[in-house]
Order: sequence, then structure tokens, then C-alpha cells
Amino acid sequence: MVDGYLKLMYPDGEFTKEELEEVLQLSLEMRRRVKEQLKKLGGMEFYDVNFSYIDNETFEEHYVSVPEQGGGKLIPEGMCNPGQVYTVSRGKSGMLGVFRLESQMLPGNGKLDCTGIGSDRGCKEATNTAFNFLKANGNRISGCLANVERSFDVQIRSLLNNNKITGNTPG
Repeated sequence: MVDGYLKLMYPDGEFTKEELEEVLQLSLEMRRRVKEQLKKLGGMEFYDVNFSYIDNETFEEHYVSVPEQGGGKLIPEGMCNPGQVYTVSRGKSGMLGVFRLESQMLPGNGKLDCTGIGSDRGCKEATNTAFNFLKANGNRISGCLANVERSFDVQIRSLLNNNKITGNTPG
């Protein structure tokens, strides 16, 4: 990529160290943007990737980042948003995975809408058991849960790949 940019921008092959550095940074920035998109699609191999170059005169390493660059951690530091929790469970493939559960309480008719569990019977049963407990004990948990005019939306997302969570717990 660097060689291609240099040939396009300086076809005579004459460029300064500063011009080369600008081309290096542009090339690494473009590659970083591709990696950031791949991280969103999933896969641990994209999390610990650094893009840098070393100045041969000073031996100083320069890292290139982009504004939309996410953190290097699966679970962000600090407080979660209300209704959000992270957990570890076995995915459909049997491998352990990290999952984010997001829940919302909405006006409605007391039903549960849960996405991200696929067709796993154990996970569906565990989710329904938890929801039935919430409905039965809602008034003891919080006054706003006593209202049966509420519906609940739960989304389960895999942070490592497009895996579905199962009812099997790590053990």
C-alpha cells in the first residue's frame, strides 16, 4: 500500500522523510479502519493488533490510530449502562464466550421478547424461568415492576463472534 501511494504521489521516486511519513500514516490509517470493521464483525484475532512504524534514524516507534478506534478490551471499563450486564457462557459451538445482555422495560402487556438465544431449549427455559420469577416477585424488587402494563425486551449479543448463547453454564 505504501509503495503504491509513493508511486502515485511521487512518480519520479523523489520524496522527503516527512512526505514518506505522511504516506506511511495514511496507509496505516486505512488498514486500521479495515481492522476496526473486522473487530465489529467478530473474532479475537482482530483485538490485539497494533499499527506502527519505526523511524530508522531515531528508532522511535509511532502508533497510528483513528477516531472510531474501539478499545482493546471486550468489556469497557467503568459503569455499564442501566439494563446492561456482561456474562460468560458456552456458545452454540460449545466454546466459552463473552456475551452482553441488554434489557429494557417498555409500556406493554407483560410479555417478554428475547433475541439472541437462537433455538436452544435450555436457554429458552432458563430465560422464561427468570422472567416468571420477575413477574411473581416484581413488587418486592421494585414498585415500578408491580405494574403488569410493562413488557420486557432482552437482547443477548456475542462479543467474540456471531455465536448464540446456550443454557449450558461453564463449569
